[in-house]
Formats: sequence, structure tokens, C-alpha cells
Amino acid sequence: YEGGFWGHAGIPREVTATTNWANGVCVSWREVSTAEKYVVYRSQTPSLFDMAKIAEVSSCCFNDHDVSIGRNYYYWVCAVNEQGSGDLSDTAVGQCVEPHVFYVDEKAGWSPYEDWGMGFADGSAKRPFEFIQYASDAAVPGDIVRVAPGEYECLIDKPLIIVADEGPENTFVSNVLLDDWVGVCEERVTLRGFSICGGFD
Repeated sequence: YEGGFWGHAGIPREVTATTNWANGVCVSWREVSTAEKYVVYRSQTPSLFDMAKIAEVSSCCFNDHDVSIGRNYYYWVCAVNEQGSGDLSDTAVGQCVEPHVFYVDEKAGWSPYEDWGMGFADGSAKRPFEFIQYASDAAVPGDIVRVAPGEYECLIDKPLIIVADEGPENTFVSNVLLDDWVGVCEERVTLRGFSICGGFD
């Protein structure tokens, strides 16, 4: 039973906060069936006395971009309906990290899955991934992918910054598929400096 006292909304459960995103902290929780909206609170200490309201949302996630890299942030979520606010959730602790830069070069021939006698690709400048897809698989939201000239396809399933190092005259991307996950919590993919062949699905 998810209902609260006197019909108030129940308590959000399974509240989590990311500790490895480079573009903020994503706070998420399990849906409360009796809730009409959720209020998100944050503090820079574990104390409830220091918390402040930072958002009201209708979905079960919130991306907090007003954070500093390397600092812990403490979050609580409260469900609300027409009867009033329910009790606070348990605490979730999140942290934002420095963005990681991955390199992609279709001419390199490096794979993260096959050795080919050359060693495995790790997305570094010395061992770049052959495909944008490999970089997307390895990255976390907010990471940067730098792409060498060539022609690429990819399925992008997270908000990343993907940059063509030598501009649209030399770097082409086609069949760009944006997974349904992209767009959740107002996140977007940034493609910069590419010539787009075809369209977005």
C-alpha cells in the first residue's frame, strides 16, 4: 500500500542519485501511485535542517545541474497530492565528476571487444575507438566524444557532447538513432561540426 496518512501521498522508495555523471546529478525514484507531483530537496550536508527545496516535478527523476564537481550532495524526495505532502524519502547521495574525453577514428581499427593483435581500444588518443557507438557505450552522461574525419553511424542512448574535430566538410554521420531514453529529464545530445546524412529517428 502506497498511500500516506489521511490520504496523503506515500513515501518515494528506492531513491538514488548518480555519482558518475559529468553534467550534473540525476536523482530518480520509484513511482508513487497516489502522487500528483514530487518535491525534491537538497543539502550539502546530511542534515535535514540544511535542506532546501530545489524542484517540483511530475516525473520520477530530476537532473540537478546546479552542482560543483567533486562535492557530495544529499537529496530527499516528497510525494504530493491534493490531500497534502507525504513523508520524506530516505537520503540519496550524489556527486558530479569531470567529463571524460573519448576519441573515435574509423581508420584506427581499434575495438574494445577484439584484440586483433594490436591490443584493445580504450577510447584514448593513442587507442581510439573505431565507431562512435563504442564511445557511447563506454561514456556516461555529460562525457565528450571527439571524432576524427570519416563517415559514421551510431545509436546514441545517453546525453553526450559529440564533436567533429575537423568540421562538417570532412566528418559525416548518418542513421543517427536517438534511443527513447534520450530526452528523459530534459536531457539532449549535442552533435557539433558534423554533416548529417539522412535524419534522426
